[in-house]
Amino acid sequence: MPWSKQVQGSIYVITTLLIWALFAVFSRMLGSQQLNSWDLNFLRFAFATLFIGFYFCWTRRWVSFPVVPMLVLSLFGGIGYCAIVYAGFLFAPVSHSAIWLNTCIPVSTFFLSWLLISKQVSSQDLKVLFTILSAIAVMLIYGLSTGSYQFSIGDLFFFFGSIFWSAYTLLLKKFKINIRQAIVGVTVTSFVIYLPIYLLFLPKNILQESWQVIIMQGVFHGFLMVIVASISFIKSVELLGAFKAGSILALAPFLAVMLAIPMLGEWPEVASLIGLAGLLIAILKPWNWSVFSVPLSRE
Repeated sequence: MPWSKQVQGSIYVITTLLIWALFAVFSRMLGSQQLNSWDLNFLRFAFATLFIGFYFCWTRRWVSFPVVPMLVLSLFGGIGYCAIVYAGFLFAPVSHSAIWLNTCIPVSTFFLSWLLISKQVSSQDLKVLFTILSAIAVMLIYGLSTGSYQFSIGDLFFFFGSIFWSAYTLLLKKFKINIRQAIVGVTVTSFVIYLPIYLLFLPKNILQESWQVIIMQGVFHGFLMVIVASISFIKSVELLGAFKAGSILALAPFLAVMLAIPMLGEWPEVASLIGLAGLLIAILKPWNWSVFSVPLSRE
């Protein structure tokens, strides 16, 4: 008996949610491994390109993509984003990435859309923006005044990572690049650009690491994150719709923080929970709930 679209969509969205959440955990493992952030970049692009090349040789289903747009996209969504975010995990815990990366992506997207493409600002956008910025402000005031939050360069890396990812998503629309072209084009172009730079100029610890860790990190970041999560995300949107799939996947940073407790021994600070609460309110959008839109009766 074939599964219904709802069941299939649920499987795809849960798969995507789990991989997205584990991204932060596996990246944070760099702190206890010999690999550095440059090594992780190399493993991501190398393993992903290897799997893509194997797929093309096996199926003969080639994908063409424009070179110049891919160079720009690779600098933002490929090499640039990964280099900044992986470096961030060397200095800051998973809970901080949930705030300064995941929470700030809609903020960065809002401002970039307004500055670069003159997108008209809606009341919904302003409410989401105000909620997130208010939560971050309260988080910083509480955390810094009580000494329970340690702001680090890792937080700054995550924030810049949110800007790079927002620019990447906007450029995808500008260049009219589909997901299939983006997966193949950005991955292969990033690998071609990054490989000589990595081999010639960047510090490398990969030879000091065990092959088990290299395979684990390479398969996760290069295959599960780049390929499997991208495909499962596309399928979940097709089967469940963009709104339902997006609403569920917005919970990825919360799941990442919970997974970091047993897997890394990292407990979120109260200040970080305040920031996450703001993200949750922005996701739920309680101002749209019918209970708040019912006019008061006059007696």
